[in-house]
Amino acid sequence: MCSSRQSLSRISSGVVLIFVLIIIGLFAFQYLQKEDWNHYLNDYWEFEISYPSHLDLNITIDVPEENMFGLILGEFRMTILDSDMEGQVKLYLIEGTEKEVTVGGVPGIFFHKEDMSGEKEYITQTLIKKGPVIYVFVGEGKEFQEILSTFQFK
Repeated sequence: MCSSRQSLSRISSGVVLIFVLIIIGLFAFQYLQKEDWNHYLNDYWEFEISYPSHLDLNITIDVPEENMFGLILGEFRMTILDSDMEGQVKLYLIEGTEKEVTVGGVPGIFFHKEDMSGEKEYITQTLIKKGPVIYVFVGEGKEFQEILSTFQFK
């Protein structure tokens, strides 16, 4: 009777150890996967974003007094505009699937359109409004989604 309890105890300990090792492995994999990423912090616009190191960060416009900012990371594009421009921006949004999303803790709208065959993403746009500005994110594919998932407000 005592040996069956010891066996059960060893099995339980082994299961717990395997579970702990799996959890540690998942965290290590996630960390290593993002290890070759760069980080961009913008104090004025109060946001931060990470991106793969093989991409070049290009600031396309930065005019704080007019609430305008833009950056490009490969196929990822982000634009900040005065909220008065929201109506004009919505005129240029793609038609397709629309759903509510949260980016950096702020609710927004996600627009998605697939290619003609429906096999891959064609383009996605995400629009969020925070304070006196709107943020428009445009891109396609998995890399776009990965970059967008790192966006945070400070």
